Amino acid sequence: TKKRLAHAKAIGHPARTFHINDGEAFADADTPPQSFYELTGASTTRVVTAIRVEVPPLDEIKARHTPEPGFIVNKVQASILRPNGLKEEIAFRYFIQDSEANLEDSVSEAPAPKQAPGGKEVASGFAANSKLFRTRWIVGVPSKPLQLAPGSRIVVALKQTKSIDSKPALIQRVRLSLSGNPCWTSLGQDPSRAKDIVRLTFLERKLAKIPAVKLPIMSEEQPYEQRATLEFERGNFLTKMGPDLAPDVPAIFPKLPAGAPRNRLTLAKWFFAPEQPLTARVAVNRYWEELFGTGIVETLENFGSVGEAPSHPELLDWLALHFQNDLHWDMKALLHEIVTSATYRQSAASTPSLTKRDPRNRLLARGPQQRLTAEMVRDQALLAGGLLNRSMGGPPVMPPQPVGVWKSVYNADGWKDATGPNRYRRAIYTFVKRTSGYPSFLMFDASDRDTSLPRRIPTNTPLQALVTLNDPVYQEAAESLARRAMSGAVTRTKGGASAEQVLDARLSYETRLVLSRDPTPRELAVLRAFFKKTVALSDQPSLLPARMKVSGNLVREENASTKELDGLTAVGSVLFNLDAALTR
Repeated sequence: TKKRLAHAKAIGHPARTFHINDGEAFADADTPPQSFYELTGASTTRVVTAIRVEVPPLDEIKARHTPEPGFIVNKVQASILRPNGLKEEIAFRYFIQDSEANLEDSVSEAPAPKQAPGGKEVASGFAANSKLFRTRWIVGVPSKPLQLAPGSRIVVALKQTKSIDSKPALIQRVRLSLSGNPCWTSLGQDPSRAKDIVRLTFLERKLAKIPAVKLPIMSEEQPYEQRATLEFERGNFLTKMGPDLAPDVPAIFPKLPAGAPRNRLTLAKWFFAPEQPLTARVAVNRYWEELFGTGIVETLENFGSVGEAPSHPELLDWLALHFQNDLHWDMKALLHEIVTSATYRQSAASTPSLTKRDPRNRLLARGPQQRLTAEMVRDQALLAGGLLNRSMGGPPVMPPQPVGVWKSVYNADGWKDATGPNRYRRAIYTFVKRTSGYPSFLMFDASDRDTSLPRRIPTNTPLQALVTLNDPVYQEAAESLARRAMSGAVTRTKGGASAEQVLDARLSYETRLVLSRDPTPRELAVLRAFFKKTVALSDQPSLLPARMKVSGNLVREENASTKELDGLTAVGSVLFNLDAALTR
């Protein structure tokens, strides 16, 4: 039974006033930072089993598509105002809210049939965090039915002290309802319900103790909780027109099944329906771009009319239908088919006439050639040096980088270099902050996370060479590569080999680890000369590059020749910077 409010006032803040209109309280313009309200209403029923407080938007129709500022009520209290002016506080058995966000707080504090265990106070707050686009409510059920004498009134007190975006989160409109239905009391006294609540709470707490990776999952709101959407006039979100729009797909595509609910599950099924070719076309185009460097449709981010036309439309259609109907969305099978094709297995070598005719290889007359991505550049250096940690899962890590390069924008967080095996984890586990990316990756065209970028457009700048020459990650990888050469290449030389032969074996071993091939005689001669020049500089420490004096987490072996290790480290750094090492 909805009761008209007879009176509403702010306690302690006289500047915040209310006016009563048709039994509802509307706040005036003044908004102090903290408020405590009392809502008073008469009752026509002599037995009250539940009290309901509703906070609707000021404009309930407009708020469905243009939400109003939200509110937060810290606490709801109630009392009976007797005809003689005395107040009797009401003890609540439990509260029920319109949101499941605080389900445990609102109902599980009262598993016993009559009172909250251990004298705990039953949680009684409710809110519309951020935005209010529908009526929010809370129902309080007293510990026992209230017996009201003639002339008695119900006084409900609302406490508000919170803010949203530095603005007081205050209610602007409120109404009060009372119920005498005995079902509210029996609900709280139902032994089976109390037992279920206790069991649920126990299982949730037991589940929380199980170590696991926390994975956020997006769940869909119930239809009545979903915000309405209107059409923007000429794209202006401030000017909305027409009736509420229903969820649907673009008219140029196959329609959603008739009678199917308009939810995310239906949309997911529609994406993979046999009559829907777009999903497969976009997918195979992205896989093609990963392998060839450029998609059949170059603009991965735009498959529409303003995007690039496909270079081979028939090939795109065939791959999409083959992936969808024959391979049944098996990505491994699709990738295997592409990389074993004659087109992919072509040599990347070109001729002047061919380069002039098709400089970007859009006609696929030669094999793909592209620079490694930022993550690949780092991981392949660690792999060649024998440092790469292949472990899966776990939290992000902070690999080494020069001091002062990374700076957090909004707080004083600092970069703390990881130690031990975590120092060399795969690039995918590198700590990334949207406003402060990992500089080494940004230099190689990784996204700064400000916008969604389906593709990276590779650039070529001298700064990239400075990263691979001087970044601590590549310094340590080069030194570890040198250690592998000193220990691994010796076993490949025959007994009695000369020092020159041992050196050539070590230089060849380093080259194989980085380039997956032996050096040519000319390359070997260049590396040998560079090695000897670096060893000669070891006698003049002041002329050595600063990077030769840093070993990171690596510990030099006592029997290792410092000069030879420095020389092979320098060679490893050169190999990491070769075009053949940075290009596939």
